[in-house]
Amino acid sequence: MANPVIRVENLSLRHGARPCAGNCPAMEATTQSAVCPVCGAVWALRDVSFEVWPGEIFGIVGESGAGKTSLIDMLDFRAEPTSGAIYYNGWREGKQPLHDASAEERRALRNSDLGIVYQNPRRALMMGMSAGGNVIERMLAAGERHIGRMRSRAHGHLDHMELGDRMDVETMTLSAGMRQRVQIARALANRPQVLLLDEPTTGLDLSVQARTLDLIRKVQRELGLTVILVTHDWGVLRLLARRAIVLKAGRVVESGMVTQLMEDPQAPYTQLLVSSAL
Repeated sequence: MANPVIRVENLSLRHGARPCAGNCPAMEATTQSAVCPVCGAVWALRDVSFEVWPGEIFGIVGESGAGKTSLIDMLDFRAEPTSGAIYYNGWREGKQPLHDASAEERRALRNSDLGIVYQNPRRALMMGMSAGGNVIERMLAAGERHIGRMRSRAHGHLDHMELGDRMDVETMTLSAGMRQRVQIARALANRPQVLLLDEPTTGLDLSVQARTLDLIRKVQRELGLTVILVTHDWGVLRLLARRAIVLKAGRVVESGMVTQLMEDPQAPYTQLLVSSAL
């Protein structure tokens, strides 16, 4: 039986003040707030655990402030966990916490094994560079130096995103939807094992959003990618993901198949989210 690609165990992230002695009250399961009333520490995530399997699109859903971005930040090495661990089967066979990796190992993993697509393409793209140049820049970061191969691969990735004819067009001149597709092509440049999608269609027109989601599904199937999708949009979750966790104030309140979460939610918070989305 295959092993999970990503395994998250009791992951917590604290911001702000030093915690009070012992466990902060905000860490108790009965506490609805992420802020400790005693020391003022903010717990962005609290004892989060889940597994993601090969070729799966796994969803993380919740309102703003639920801890979704904090979780993505730790998966992408932009934040260090306060406690708990993330294990990735592509590093040390998944037997050692991912954040034990050295700075050099982290750079290598980010450039080869992990791809990320942000809500705002400006976080990843250089607007004054061509669409193809943005994809090639990712290859250069991974050590590729053959110009011909890089251009050919970049064109192939952009073609997957229906942007093959925009290879040499300056990114600044492209529409919002096209920029997002350039960002996806860039994230796929080095054939990552895991693709992180952080609210990838927020702010796009509905027709553009639908086309972008169709392309994500198509590429995911063709490449057999393992995808972790962060979203507050249950429509996007239903279209892409099979399983998901629901976050509230940094804590998992429910998990399961997306169809079950939407059709028969058990947690009152999930029921509220689903009813407000319908």
